[in-house]
Amino acid sequence: MDFPKRILVLLPLAALVAGCHSDNDDAVAGDQSFRYQVTVTNLTAGQPLSPAAVVIHNSDWQAFTLGEPASVPLETLAEAGDNTEFVNAADADSNVLTAVSGAGAIVPGGTEQVTATVQARTTADLYLTWAAMPVNTNDALAALNGVELGRIAVGESQTYLTISYDAGTEANSETADT
Repeated sequence: MDFPKRILVLLPLAALVAGCHSDNDDAVAGDQSFRYQVTVTNLTAGQPLSPAAVVIHNSDWQAFTLGEPASVPLETLAEAGDNTEFVNAADADSNVLTAVSGAGAIVPGGTEQVTATVQARTTADLYLTWAAMPVNTNDALAALNGVELGRIAVGESQTYLTISYDAGTEANSETADT
């Protein structure tokens, strides 16, 4: 693959994160309800994305660490586009406040909005991670890994461009066959 084509692959998506405050009667005393709308826009020319997995967590959880092997749930997301295992594993972790899945594939030029609501005393130790598979790959992952939510004021939105990662779970020959 020549260099200009790689740049297209490295900046395939934009994610818009908006912070909202909402009331919830199920909160623990002192907790507040924080609602985040995550809008994923597929900016690729021809690469559909699997449903987005959105995770709100504290600083003790990470979806992945660069240079380290992918977890089995992350491998499943990156190879098959199925985020069920990833969302369930994250949701079961005590460092995760919520993990939700988008409704469906995001076509090139398409947008999907995923809403995640959490109960917390403050946003000081809240982070957002989202991930999806670029479908026409063997083991790629488009992701934002640990965006600090405490910097987003109520009613404010922030936009991020994401990159694609190789999960490293399958060999890459860089041919159309693989």
